[in-house]
Order: sequence, then structure tokens, then C-alpha cells
Amino acid sequence: MGNPLPRMIRRTGSFLVFLFFARAALPLRSHWPDREWKSARRGEGTVDKVMQEMGKTVFMTERVRVGQLILGPFETNAYVLVCLKTRCSLLVDAPGEPERILSALSGTFPQGILMTHSHSDHVGALARLRLERRLPVAAHPEDASALPVPADSLLHDGDRIPCGALEIGVLHTPGHTPGSLCFHMEGLLFSGDTLFPGGPGRTGSPEDFRRILESLRTRIFPLPDDVRVFPGHGEGTVLSRERVLFQAFCARGYSPALCGDVVWEETP
Repeated sequence: MGNPLPRMIRRTGSFLVFLFFARAALPLRSHWPDREWKSARRGEGTVDKVMQEMGKTVFMTERVRVGQLILGPFETNAYVLVCLKTRCSLLVDAPGEPERILSALSGTFPQGILMTHSHSDHVGALARLRLERRLPVAAHPEDASALPVPADSLLHDGDRIPCGALEIGVLHTPGHTPGSLCFHMEGLLFSGDTLFPGGPGRTGSPEDFRRILESLRTRIFPLPDDVRVFPGHGEGTVLSRERVLFQAFCARGYSPALCGDVVWEETP
């Protein structure tokens, strides 16, 4: 059976831009009237009241609001990105507790789910969200086959994903998994399990560790110093801090057999 969801691909320069829309005609049901949303955007009333169902607000400007949900037994972070001009939204990862995710998306026009990678602690809600709400799923080809549902869109390094008036960039950052992705926009980086405060994501072999270092060196650390990092678990950080720690680690040198859970400052 073919994919029932409308999907378009357009080429801009050398990049493919994936436009995937789920239930674009109507937002998910919410008890917040449009007038309350609009008055909150104008500064009238309490934004937190209007958006309380969308998770903890970890970043907000006049253009974008980022909500964070901590979900499942491994306390995995999911992020809801909302364009405040259009109410279009994207979900980054679907760890579990689908009812909480649906509540966080209420009152928005969900465009789909962006997967940072395919590990089980990031995908627990995928099947239900896709079945009940027909939210399309986007992932890198090297991780897509390990997802519990088929991917509707395959993402590659350099792709640009529109979300209303926003645009999200795709970075392929292999190491934690072969198809790990990070997403960046508006001075923000959603790093999945590629980068955490103080170290990289866990790797299963020395080859994978060398690969994640190369991903950080060539894809992540060229971004500006003030980029805020939102990882797949735990608290966020700022890229400038992580770059200094990474450079010091590389300057000290490390064992060619190194892999696993590595902390920049604690590794001899």
C-alpha cells in the first residue's frame, strides 16, 4: 500500500527539501481558542497558560517556541518546535507516552516527526502517533530500517526542512548510530545522542568513536559559538563550552581503543 500522506520534494541548489504534511487542513484539537493564542502572542495574558500543554518551554522568541518533554523509562527528551507565525510544528523524536506528545502538539499544525536515530528509547511512541494521527516520520536511510514503522521521508546531510516560516537544517552525524542526525535552526541544535554536556554519545567500538569525533569536528563545531545545544537526554549546553572541552581532549590524545561512554575531562 502506498504512502497515503501527501509529500513533495523540491531541489534547491544541491539540496533536497522535503515537505511532508500531516493533517494540514486542521490543527490537532485543543481547548485553547484562537483568540487566546493570538492575545498571548501580542503580550496580553499569560503565554504559559496558553502553552502549558506543550511541555516545558526551553527556548522562545517572537518566531519560535521550543517545548521539551522528558519521556519514558530512560528520561529521553522530545522537543516540539512551533512556528509562532503559522502554528506549524515539528516533533523531534518520539520516546514514549504518546498522550503527552499529542497534548504538547495540541493547537498546532503538526508537520511530522524528525528522528535523530533509531534506538528504542527514542521511538516508543512512533507506532501510535503514525497510526492514530498519521504523522509522517523522517529519518536517515542508515537508521530508517531499524525504526518500528516505515519512514515516510529519508533525510540526508544538508537537507532543509520547512516548518511554517521556519527552516530546519539536517546534519548527518554518524557514530552513536550509522544514521544519527542533528537538526539546527535559529541558533539552536537538537543533537540527539551525538553530543551531550561534557562528552559525546556512547559508541560501541573504537571505529564508531573515531566516527563520532569526525562528525563533531566537521558537522557540529563549525557552527557558531552561541548555538544552544538540546541533547537527547539531560540538560542542554552551549556549543562554545563543548568546543573548548573537545579541543582540549583532542590535544591531550587518547587511546586508539577508546570507545563507550567518554567524558572529555575525565579521559586520560
